[in-house]
Amino acid sequence: AMVNAVQTAVEAKAAALADLGITDPENGLIATGTTTDAIVLAVSQSGRYSAEHVYAGTATDLGGAIGRLVYSAVTGSLLSVQARKDS
Repeated sequence: AMVNAVQTAVEAKAAALADLGITDPENGLIATGTTTDAIVLAVSQSGRYSAEHVYAGTATDLGGAIGRLVYSAVTGSLLSVQARKDS
């Protein structure tokens, strides 16, 4: 699930960049990320918690939530930066 979670987050980030038309200034292609991208997972494998996730791909509840959150955060951040540049 942890590997799926990272993959889902990366896919959502790349989708947000593509949907906003963000390009790599060096080659003009759609950007998939930056040199400062980072992902942190905060997980517990303690039996005290009733939820156990085996997968976190986009077809799962957990993966869907991760994808929506990352997509929204990346989109919101980039639109905010663009708005400041335009004003």
